[in-house]
Amino acid sequence: MLNLMVRISRYVITVLIVLYTLLDFYYFSKKTERGKNSVVSVQAFLMYVLQFLMSVILFSYYEDVSILVFYIVALLVFVLYQKIYPAIYRRADRHLLNNVMFLVMLGLTIQARLKVNKAYKQLLLLIIAAIITLVVPKILDNGRRYLYRYTWFYGIGGLAALAAIMVVGRTEYGARLSFGIAGFSIQPSEFVKITLVLFVAGMYHRSLQFKQIVITTAVAAAHVLVLVVSKDLGTALIYFIAYVFMLYVATEKFIYVLAGFGCGGIAAVAAYFLFSHVRVRVNVWLNPWADITRSGWQIVQSLFGIGTGSWLGMGLTGGTPGVIPVAEKDFIFAAMCEELGIITGCCLLFIYLGILVRFLWISTWMKQMFYKITAFGLACVFGFQVLINVAGVIKLVPLTGITLPFISYGGSSLLSTFFIFGIFEGLYMNKLREDERLRREKAELAARKASRESAARKAQIKMEDW
Repeated sequence: MLNLMVRISRYVITVLIVLYTLLDFYYFSKKTERGKNSVVSVQAFLMYVLQFLMSVILFSYYEDVSILVFYIVALLVFVLYQKIYPAIYRRADRHLLNNVMFLVMLGLTIQARLKVNKAYKQLLLLIIAAIITLVVPKILDNGRRYLYRYTWFYGIGGLAALAAIMVVGRTEYGARLSFGIAGFSIQPSEFVKITLVLFVAGMYHRSLQFKQIVITTAVAAAHVLVLVVSKDLGTALIYFIAYVFMLYVATEKFIYVLAGFGCGGIAAVAAYFLFSHVRVRVNVWLNPWADITRSGWQIVQSLFGIGTGSWLGMGLTGGTPGVIPVAEKDFIFAAMCEELGIITGCCLLFIYLGILVRFLWISTWMKQMFYKITAFGLACVFGFQVLINVAGVIKLVPLTGITLPFISYGGSSLLSTFFIFGIFEGLYMNKLREDERLRREKAELAARKASRESAARKAQIKMEDW
C-alpha cells in the first residue's frame, strides 16, 4: 500500500510544484493588487496541500509520532508567519514571502526525510529567523539615514570575525568554518557576506575616486584571502564575484570587471599550484571516477542520485538519498532530485530565479547609492550562492562546500539568508512609502495650483464684469 501511495504521489507532487512555479511567473502579469493577491493566495494553498501530502507519506513510512508533531508545529509556524508579517507590514511583498516559505517548507520536509533530529533543530532556527526578520524592516526604516555611517565597522568587524575563525575555529570537511555554541554550529562567514556588502556600499556611497576604489578593493581582497587560507573556497568565490559586480554597478566601468576577473583567474591558477586541497577538488571535478571510493565518492553518488531519480523521481521515501554524503547540507539538491525528480529540481531553480529577479528589480528601484549597491550586492550573493551550489552538485564546476539558501541544513545559512530577505522587504516597503509620499505631495501641489488658477480666473471674471 505504501509503495502504491509513493508511486502515485510522484505525479501529484510534481503537478503541485509545477503549478506553483507557473503561478510564480503568472503573478507578474497581474496589474491590480486584487489580482496579485489572488495569485498569492492560490500559491499558499498549493504549498499547504503539498506540505500535508509529503508529511502523510513520511509518517506512513517511518510510523513515528515525531513526524506528525513536526508537521503540526511547522504548519503553525508557516501559517502564523504568513499572517503576522503582512499584518505588521501592510506594504510587505507577499509574493516574495510566499517563495521564501515555499523553499523553507521543501527544505524542512527533506530534512525530516533524512534526519528528523536535524529537522527539529532547523525548525527551531527557522522560528528564531522568523522572529528576527519581523524587526529587520523596522530597524532599516528607523536607521536608514545612519546605516552607511558605520562603514568601517562593517569592514573591520567582518574581517576580524573571519580572522578569528581562521585561528580558533573548528575544522569541518578540511576547512576552518565555524565554532560551536550549545550544540549549534555558528559560521561567521555567512553573516560577514552581509557586512562586506554594507562596507562596499558605504565606501562607494561616500566617494568613487580612484583612491577610494583601491582602499575598498584592498579590504575586500583581505576578506577573500582570509577565507582562502581557511580553505573556505566557496564563500571566497561568492565574496569575490559579488564585489566585482558591485564595483561595476557603482562605477559603470566595464574595465574593472575585466581587471577583476583577470586577477581572479590568475589567483585561481596560483591557488591550484599552492594548495593541495584545491588540486584535489579540481582533479575530482575533472575525473571523479579515478578515486570513486574516496575523494570522488560525493560527486559520484550525487550524479547517481540525480540520474536514478530521472524526471519524476523515485517518490518521497522511495529512494536512498542518505547514501549521498552530506545530503542534508551541500548535496540536498541531489537528494531532492533523486526522490522528487529533475522536473522539481528545475522548478526550484525557476523559483530561485523569480526571487533573484525580484531582488534585482528592487535594487534598480533604489535611488540612493548606498541602498542601490547594497541591494545589488546582496542579490549577487544570493544568486551566485544558488548557482555555485547547484553547479557543483551536477559537476559543472568543482565542489565548493556551500549551502543551498533556505533549503540546506545549517543555522547560519538560514539566519543570514533570512536577514537578506528582511533587508529586501524593508527596502521594498520604504520605497513604496517614499513613492506614496511623493504622490501625495504632487497631488497637493497640483491641487494648490488648480486652486490658485481657479481663484485667478474668478478674479479676472469679476474684473471683466466691473
